Amino acid sequence: MLAGFGKENIDPPAGAELSGYGYYLERKNTGAMDHLYARCLYLENPEEKFAVVSCDLIGLSPEICAAARELARTRLGIAPEKLMICATHTHTGPASARLEGCGVMHPGYAASLPDKIFAAVKKAAEDKAQVTEEKTADAKIEPIGFNRAIAGGPHDDHVRGALFARSGRSSVALVSYACHPVTLGPLDRFSPDYPGEVCQCFEEQGVSPVFLTGICGDIDPVNNLIKWGSGTKEIIRGYGERIFEGFYKNLTPAEPAFGTDHFETELPVVPLKPEELDSYRERAGHEKTFAAWKKAMTELEPATDRERIEIRAVRTGDLVFASVPYEAFTCIGDRLREAFPNAFVAGCSDGIRGYLPSREDWDGGAYAAIGAAFIYLRPFFAKGAAELLGETLRDRLAETLR
Repeated sequence: MLAGFGKENIDPPAGAELSGYGYYLERKNTGAMDHLYARCLYLENPEEKFAVVSCDLIGLSPEICAAARELARTRLGIAPEKLMICATHTHTGPASARLEGCGVMHPGYAASLPDKIFAAVKKAAEDKAQVTEEKTADAKIEPIGFNRAIAGGPHDDHVRGALFARSGRSSVALVSYACHPVTLGPLDRFSPDYPGEVCQCFEEQGVSPVFLTGICGDIDPVNNLIKWGSGTKEIIRGYGERIFEGFYKNLTPAEPAFGTDHFETELPVVPLKPEELDSYRERAGHEKTFAAWKKAMTELEPATDRERIEIRAVRTGDLVFASVPYEAFTCIGDRLREAFPNAFVAGCSDGIRGYLPSREDWDGGAYAAIGAAFIYLRPFFAKGAAELLGETLRDRLAETLR
């Protein structure tokens, strides 16, 4: 097996709007707290090529992902289904997908992203070297996150990932933890939040890192228990060190081999009739957001009761991970771990589409179930959609990646 690493700067231009926290803050970038990157892990064996890219962004539009995949297909021979494009979901990065009220994409910056993502993939493919040893980690740490949706609710407080030692090259680490990168609050300077500090810890040890934010739709950083958005550079550094140490101190040998899966599935959504739309006005949070949502729902012809998505998944050693295009809830990863204890799901990936809440969140009619749909300009999911996706991942991957 061969592995490679690539890294490309994706800092936004001055004045580009930063994304997150809504509504219509016009939070313009004034400079860097820390730089933003697209980081890529490339894997190859005689049967296939695969790459996973992690971008220090809130999410990526489907159009940006499709354009990057086409570049990788035509120039490197990487099939579109073999390129997983993830976002760390930092809320102190530039707008890179349509989230109504949460920042407008800078046209020039958005247009540049496919080339920059491809550049990271190209560097990783050119950096490929023989894997001499693979180790994986699955370690419970002192949590940096808590369940913000349900008091005392579930939280995956494990660090998971893989370390690839290579002949003549630096080792490459793939590492994941599940927590919303909203430590710093609505600053006007860009930062990857705590995922950037995780990567910095690895780089200080001479290891090339790729960080994937796990399922975090219901998980906030613990500093928000004290005061929301109260994080500092020192706090995110502490989070980064905790994740790094949990990973590095708990590595165990694994077989250096990998396999992938790609499939499509459907999730149930609530079909909305035009005459029903105005009844949701008071739930939207902002009149301008409601107007944009109503227009988008009116243009859905016919009103649908299903949403079709693509899933990409990988097994390397005893580690299994998959990507989903949602700010999803912990229950999805918990279902997958019924089949693969050392497994995680990377959310906000392959074109971000919105929240995917648990049954409990739906029962409470909370933000993720109702309010967030207006920002993402999407219909509401039917109750149980998140659990269904978790079970689909579990059952499908138990067959294809055993």
